[in-house]
Amino acid sequence: MNLKPFLALACVCASGLSITAAEAAQTPPAKQAASAKAPKLSAFKWYTTKAEALAAAQKYNVPVFVVFTAEDCSYCKKLEKEILASSTFKKEIKGKAVGLMFKRKSLRTPWTGDAADCQQWLIMRTTPGLAIVAPNGERMEPCGYRAEKKPKEYTERIQLCYDKLRKEAQPETEPSSDAPAE
Repeated sequence: MNLKPFLALACVCASGLSITAAEAAQTPPAKQAASAKAPKLSAFKWYTTKAEALAAAQKYNVPVFVVFTAEDCSYCKKLEKEILASSTFKKEIKGKAVGLMFKRKSLRTPWTGDAADCQQWLIMRTTPGLAIVAPNGERMEPCGYRAEKKPKEYTERIQLCYDKLRKEAQPETEPSSDAPAE
């Protein structure tokens, strides 16, 4: 029996596997993890700690929508009622982000604990304060509050950040093998 065809096939297969392994070794671990299929986020949920929100964001590869409010702030009440509680916002954000909300009693009360750390981390100087953060903790985009903005304006910015994360998680495509040889 002639073993040459089988040996040639084994060599071709082995060289293909070594190229794939070499390519995988060159891909940064963060990119490999992100390119793995993340579970689908089915609902929007508000978290109260940075650690919980970032853990959920990493699990689902979605941005974190961070909100700072105060109970005695008229603009905060308007934000909560007209934006965050609106059906448009809830429908559009579902599956595309997790929330992180910090709420203090009064505008005169300083932020404490995790909220104070996040305020410094995100350089939040206003209340209400809004930002969009990547799962790795990097600030993606400030998202300041304006009373005249509609819910769709916020969800569109969240959608842009969501799309950016999805694009970054896509494995790099190789040129088509159908291309003519040079």
